[in-house]
Amino acid sequence: MKIEELNEYRIDLLENLRDVFLQNSVAAILRTPEEGIPMHILTTLHTGIGLRGEEIMGEFSFLPVAAGEEHMHYFNAIFTLTENMDKEKYPLLAEAAGILNLLMPIGAFVFDPDGGLMSFKYTAMIREDSTAEEAFDIINAAVGTSLKYTTMYADIFLDMDDGEAGMEEFNDLLSRNIE
Repeated sequence: MKIEELNEYRIDLLENLRDVFLQNSVAAILRTPEEGIPMHILTTLHTGIGLRGEEIMGEFSFLPVAAGEEHMHYFNAIFTLTENMDKEKYPLLAEAAGILNLLMPIGAFVFDPDGGLMSFKYTAMIREDSTAEEAFDIINAAVGTSLKYTTMYADIFLDMDDGEAGMEEFNDLLSRNIE
């Protein structure tokens, strides 16, 4: 697939995903590449997440194609819980995420203490020879699964960040979710 065809294929998939979000009353905008960001990014705003009813931002994109990897598309789904994580809570959050990330079959909770970001990230691989329908099914599953895990653990991570929960509460939630 030529680069122009590749980009068109990816943009079409992101536009279809945007349309699904809009049909489900989720705010969504497809951003075009800009300086320092060489790809299209679909940005969404999800409301009413978890018991706290949080707003979280979703970002969906394809990683740029690396030399020798033209046969695969790497689709990223990232849900950001907060951009204001307490840097002092990072060790606690990292400990909890380390345990959870080992137990989850896909994706990972990631934290940037300097930037204040607390996110869930999942990258799905899509074969280059996949039809648009097959690719969209993979994308849809990646987004749904990512939103599921984000929703399941948003409250505990945000409570830990706010100092309202610790490892005991995290372990209690984890044991209930694993049973």
